[in-house]
Amino acid sequence: MPEKQKKLSIELEKARELVVSNPQQSEITLRELLAKDNSNREDLQIKISLAYSLFSQTKINESLKLYEEVLKKASVHNFQREIAEAMLGKGICNIYSSNLGEGISNCTQAIEIFKKLSLPEKEAQANNCLGSLYFAKGEFVKSLERYKNTMRLTKNKETIMYTMALGNSALIYLLRGEMEKSVKFSRLSIEKAKKLNFYRGVCSFQSNISDALRLMGEYTTGFKHLEEGLELAKKLNYVANIASMSVSYANYWIDLGELKKAYQMLNSAFEIYEDFYDPQGKILALQTLANYWLVQGQFQKAKKTIREALELVNKTGASDAEIEILTLLTEIHEGMGQTDEAYKYLKQADRLSRERNSEIGHAQVLIQRGRICLNKLDFNEAEMSLNEALWHSVKINHIIFQFTCKMLLAQTFLVNYLHNSTDFQNYNDAISFISEAMELAKEKKLIPNYINALIIRGLLYSSQDEQENAEKTLTEAIQLAQSHEMDFKSRNVQEKLLVISAKKSSNSPKSQLNHIILSYALEELKATTASYVESVISEEDLADTFFVSFKIDENLGPVILEKENVKTNDMAWNKNILMIGSLYSIALGQGIQYHEGLFGPLPFGDKKLRSIIYTLIIDDPSQIQKRTHQQSYTLLCLVFTKNLIPFFYDRQKVKNIFEEQTRTLKTIAEIDKGFLEFLRKKILSEIMADLV
Repeated sequence: MPEKQKKLSIELEKARELVVSNPQQSEITLRELLAKDNSNREDLQIKISLAYSLFSQTKINESLKLYEEVLKKASVHNFQREIAEAMLGKGICNIYSSNLGEGISNCTQAIEIFKKLSLPEKEAQANNCLGSLYFAKGEFVKSLERYKNTMRLTKNKETIMYTMALGNSALIYLLRGEMEKSVKFSRLSIEKAKKLNFYRGVCSFQSNISDALRLMGEYTTGFKHLEEGLELAKKLNYVANIASMSVSYANYWIDLGELKKAYQMLNSAFEIYEDFYDPQGKILALQTLANYWLVQGQFQKAKKTIREALELVNKTGASDAEIEILTLLTEIHEGMGQTDEAYKYLKQADRLSRERNSEIGHAQVLIQRGRICLNKLDFNEAEMSLNEALWHSVKINHIIFQFTCKMLLAQTFLVNYLHNSTDFQNYNDAISFISEAMELAKEKKLIPNYINALIIRGLLYSSQDEQENAEKTLTEAIQLAQSHEMDFKSRNVQEKLLVISAKKSSNSPKSQLNHIILSYALEELKATTASYVESVISEEDLADTFFVSFKIDENLGPVILEKENVKTNDMAWNKNILMIGSLYSIALGQGIQYHEGLFGPLPFGDKKLRSIIYTLIIDDPSQIQKRTHQQSYTLLCLVFTKNLIPFFYDRQKVKNIFEEQTRTLKTIAEIDKGFLEFLRKKILSEIMADLV
């Protein structure tokens, strides 16, 4: 090789190495090389590297234009390797556009040329790109096969290409719900990326493994990976990774009920996306922000956010998440009772999934269709759509979809049973699907999903007076939640266990209590399968909110202390209120010592009402027996329609209000109608401020 060519080859290789660690400097070096007196082939080789450098900086259009220029000139000279590399480069750019079919064609042709030229490493690179294109189409089986080909063809396993194939495979396992495999492949890819100083890969793989661990309920370990990845990204100023990991943090905080922290992390991500062009990253951030609004039942804000994501898809061509966005819009509009609008988006998703031949997209469409039919009480159509969705989910081995389908089928049969309680087969079918979902979640170590299924199963046991099984099942859920440091979930289950345990001591009619608990189980089932919390509030919802307080009298047991903003001339309703108060007084007052603090929201009768309950022990001169120490165990119950449930998601805020307002109370006589009215208005004004 002549000295001039040898020198250019060395300089070009150095510039290529810079693409990984410093793509901006790589671009500068390559443009300097391009300005020299090179041969036609040398110019094309430099331009191929320059195009990839531009791609690494997310200058997609510039990159694509340069690859097309190379392809045109290489074709004139019949430079086969350069033709294949230009096609591969176009395929890489096609991932970020809506031209997935063209990208697949480009990569397939590139693979054939690399085979003929006996260039297995390049063939591996093209397979990796083809895998990513199939991934973008939602064809995970084909995608995973291409990543396996990449690893098979890569002779040197300590390379970036092999490491990327490992990391990409981990991402597919993550999205399919195969979390153990995802964690295994992610750990291998992190280990190799560190050895190769492939720091951008380290950051991405740390984020992926943290997502898998979050879905397994391994929050502490997941946080450690996020912290390590974010620290590295900040050190090297990888702004795209900083933004994406901020979104991952937000997902953690949403799961744990720490909404203020979640919002702060999302704000951090959006501040980056204002100055940094990364449409795919911003779309994922918008999806998370929509989820942030949905867990609070704020449909309008969620709808606005997810529409912004759809507009960004249409504007940039970053179409990976388009079907998912359309199906989420379907679910939001259906949740708002806008079925025609929901179908408009569902039809778009259906058309797109057929055009792309996307199995995962088709399954998503069927799940949403089943959900709509269920809401319309069209049980037969719901069952057929969900069974077909389940069949497709098994076919593509998508564990999350399988779990969702089974739980939605359980919900279908349970709702049918509530509408026709003489047909006990519907109840048995619901139990069967919940049991299958439980086993699936347990087997695949989807701990949060398993806990949710345990809660529902425990409540259903209680609704059929199988008290021992109910308590055993809910106790298992509590222990699992505690062992995974899921305090938010643990407290939630403990409250349910207290309520069902109180049934044994309550004098209220068992059938009435069982109906309340059965309805409660159904709501838990809905919450497990939906992306949102139902909330369409009206002025009537606020006006109908009321307070009722109870105390445990030393002689009479639970008695009503005071009521506020509730009709007092309805004797049946007054009797019902006393029955509920007795149940909760027993539930929260049982054990070695009284349970103090904030509880709920819990069911309040069978009128679709819920209650936040604050309990305290306060001086009461009327209690003269020695064992009471002239004190009463008191319950302050704020009762509201279930539409308001999401606004009590921030429990700490509500607890702080109760503590602040009750701190100065000296005796129980101060808990009068005026105090309860003030407390009600104070709480409502504070939580409504969040809505504004």
